[in-house]
Amino acid sequence: MHSLHPQARTTPAVRQEIARSREPTGMLAQRFSVSTDTIRKWRKRGA
Repeated sequence: MHSLHPQARTTPAVRQEIARSREPTGMLAQRFSVSTDTIRKWRKRGA
């Protein structure tokens, strides 16, 4: 199992949820306390 970076703001489960979600980018960023760029990055990488 992979260990998380100590400063990681997301977990693999959150990243998967971001990639699969149809919610607007801004709403997801607010819900997970990350930037919109982070949401776009994980959406681009896919589930």
